[in-house]
Amino acid sequence: MDGGRMKEHGSGNGTSRVYLVEARCTYPEPQQHRGMLLGPNWTRITFAKGPIGIRVHLLNAMQVEHGFLDFEAAYALSAWWLTSEEIWGESLCIETRIVEVEFKWQYETKEIGVSPSMNLLEMRRATKFETRT
Repeated sequence: MDGGRMKEHGSGNGTSRVYLVEARCTYPEPQQHRGMLLGPNWTRITFAKGPIGIRVHLLNAMQVEHGFLDFEAAYALSAWWLTSEEIWGESLCIETRIVEVEFKWQYETKEIGVSPSMNLLEMRRATKFETRT
């Protein structure tokens, strides 16, 4: 209860390195590759998340939410993205690169309320929050 005062439940900040993959086409005309129209400018590739595939080891959920990768995943996905069912001659104009990003983050917590005390028969009470008393 902490004397009726709201509690803090932690705070922190940090900096880490994360990565993303970009691609471009070196042909004079834009080319389709894996559903993307690529021209001479570098374009970020976003990878779908699924139950199988390359595991991404990031410590911060915000990094994952924004589509960043660890280096190993970026390297593997860059190589995978270059391979396709297309004829090799058509794919040779496609290039990828890995971009290193400094990701700075900060968080702090502030309690906004607590539920009334409850027992097994009164679980409905958990949905009503009040200022700590």
